Amino acid sequence: MKHIRYALLTTLLLAAFTFQSASAKEVVVPKMYMFAFAASFTDTIVYFSNVMEVDSVWIDSKNDFLIGRDTYSRQFREFLAEKKQMQNRTCVVFYGTKRQKVEKKYLKMKRLYTKSKDGKEHFDVRFLNDNEFNFRPFDVNIYIEAEKDRIQQAKEQEQLAKQQKAAAKQQKKEARKKRKEEKRNK
Repeated sequence: MKHIRYALLTTLLLAAFTFQSASAKEVVVPKMYMFAFAASFTDTIVYFSNVMEVDSVWIDSKNDFLIGRDTYSRQFREFLAEKKQMQNRTCVVFYGTKRQKVEKKYLKMKRLYTKSKDGKEHFDVRFLNDNEFNFRPFDVNIYIEAEKDRIQQAKEQEQLAKQQKAAAKQQKKEARKKRKEEKRNK
């Protein structure tokens, strides 16, 4: 029975990906491990979430970048603003497909902010439990559509800039021609 369920789920996922509007370079990863880090330039309080497993995360297969990194960072920033009354935090999400590598990065960051060479504590490090904060999945299609819109706007702006440059070049050419004619007439 479990094998039939697994086969059916795999078939459904493959069918969904076939009809997905995402381009070929965006792929879903069944499991991704992430943790969030937040700091501020105005105080010494830093926050760490636990390393957590997040299902069905999209990555760019060309460079293994997490699609929607800003969305996950924003989730953490909004959580801190709403639940902890900590405004204006700079939030970063660390991620990877192997838990061991992500935990190694987590421990490195933790050591960086908890231990100092002079033996003094320079940061107020606060750790969040899994029951306090969890990443929420988001609709990658909305993200992809926004990216397409952004690219289209950039192309339109580039085209407009080219037109303006050509018009300015034409005006300079006409002004030079007019000055030459004025010199000849004198």
